[in-house]
Amino acid sequence: MESPVKVEMVYLGNRIMQNKRVYAWAKIDEIEAVLLYKKQPYVSSASVGAVYSIWFENDSYYTKGEYAPRYVRRYEDDTMVSKWAIADESAKQGLAEQALITKASKIEPMETFLNTLRKMSIGLTHTERRAFLSKIAEVILK
Repeated sequence: MESPVKVEMVYLGNRIMQNKRVYAWAKIDEIEAVLLYKKQPYVSSASVGAVYSIWFENDSYYTKGEYAPRYVRRYEDDTMVSKWAIADESAKQGLAEQALITKASKIEPMETFLNTLRKMSIGLTHTERRAFLSKIAEVILK
């Protein structure tokens, strides 16, 4: 069995791949080779440009115990960190926009239905409207 190997990695932030959030990391000695993960693999609350020591063994990594990831330092090149932070913020904005579009597509059919209900209630008296609303609530809450 291989013994664990310590590797320093820097967190590059969020990215979007196939309309989904992915997390970008890079090894310090291979900074141009970006590794993308669907789930935050090493540290759940990493900040862009933070360098962590990660222990690997047979292509898997440790997440707790004596080999847990540890914050080492801030990445030295502020220009690169700024570039990563901009890409991270851009990805977050893109994901927020996608969420709004998804939410809007779910609300739009509801608006059509509500307009139909408004039209149905136009000629009703106040008492009839309350009875109509009561009937709708009864049907929904059954």
